[in-house]
Amino acid sequence: MGIIVLLLFLLYLIAIGIVSLLITLNTRKLKEVYKVDSIVVYLLCYLLNVVVAFFGFGEINYHFILVVTSVFMLFVVVYFSKLTIIGLTGGIACGKSTISTFMKSNLHIPVIDTDVLAREIVEPGKFAYNRIVSHFGEDILDEERRIDRGKLGAIVFSNKGKRMILNWITHPSIYFSMLQAILQEYRSGNSHIVLEIPLLYESLLLPFICYPIIVVYVTEERIQKERLMRRNGLSDEEAEKRMRSQMSLKSKVSMSHIALCNDTSPESMNQELISRLPFYFSH
Repeated sequence: MGIIVLLLFLLYLIAIGIVSLLITLNTRKLKEVYKVDSIVVYLLCYLLNVVVAFFGFGEINYHFILVVTSVFMLFVVVYFSKLTIIGLTGGIACGKSTISTFMKSNLHIPVIDTDVLAREIVEPGKFAYNRIVSHFGEDILDEERRIDRGKLGAIVFSNKGKRMILNWITHPSIYFSMLQAILQEYRSGNSHIVLEIPLLYESLLLPFICYPIIVVYVTEERIQKERLMRRNGLSDEEAEKRMRSQMSLKSKVSMSHIALCNDTSPESMNQELISRLPFYFSH
């Protein structure tokens, strides 16, 4: 039985790898010459997932299936369709929500907010909730036995190792929820969506499927810190730790397609977006 499971596992990896590579490197040929429809790829992926889930591969099974399925299907959605995923990121407390609200209300582009998804996957009874409480203890719960984000944040932003553990627990579920939201927008006929994600550049996949990538920033760290302290009720030290846990704003701006400065008024930032975004819609 061990050899059979190993062979099936290798088949799974090989099949996912080959099809993903074909999609990535030669999309048009795959669709026009080989006549491969996206639904076939979906079915293949789910069939192999069923095999993996049936035989099981220990505790890693859950994360493995969610991550591989999400990565694979995101590539399928992006490369087999005309769907444009606009990445929206930036520094903490720099104004991402201002831009996402504007794009949703004024440009009528649906927004998928991964912060909202992150809250949903840690609702009581969910897989991620149980794992977080099991690892970090019940001291992080409030009176209603929900995870207190302030208490949990104080732990993980003070300890990189614990932050990595939290990411390991939550990210697969967030990715899978994000995929479901993208597929829902795709089925609704939307040709453009906004993916608002603070750690876009920290991920390995998302920078390759998002185009363009919009970065919202401020020029002075002092402004960012003051806004964060005021918004979250944090001390100077706590705000500093949260800012340092993310990639530097300078690095994000240098890699962006559209960089929006939020030093002055939201109106000027919105106008800058309106003037630059159409260029990427026509390419």
